[in-house]
Amino acid sequence: MTESNPYAAPTAPVRDVRRRASFTSASRGSRLGATIIDTLIMYAFWAVGFGVGFFMDSDGLGLAIMAIGTIGFFVWQLVLLSQNGWTLGKKILGIRIVRVGGVDASLGRILGLRIIVNGLLSLIPLYAIIDTLWIFGEQSRCVHDLLADTIVIEA
Repeated sequence: MTESNPYAAPTAPVRDVRRRASFTSASRGSRLGATIIDTLIMYAFWAVGFGVGFFMDSDGLGLAIMAIGTIGFFVWQLVLLSQNGWTLGKKILGIRIVRVGGVDASLGRILGLRIIVNGLLSLIPLYAIIDTLWIFGEQSRCVHDLLADTIVIEA
């Protein structure tokens, strides 16, 4: 029979937290560029699906390609976000999402606050414009960055 020591250090596994001592905020241009790259990739799936549906006279196959491509790309982006804090566009331009203190942002924070909550708020007329234009403020952060307590930095 062994007695537990109430003064012993905890033995629970701890997720390694990457914290940057110093970092540089990503430029507005690189953030815009990353969004454009991600959007163009999504449009490529839609264009292929539309082309198949139009030229092969197969609406069902075209819609399936669009749906599978969109869902697959979304899942791929989530994997990249959860592992590294970047989307494909952010990776190409060398930027990533972190918490304000430089700690990696969790997938729950990114998905829940930056994507889902922000997406629901986008149903409010003019919100998307306000969210986007907020980047021209002093901190260069959009409203969705403020909601999720995140910043985009140079990787």
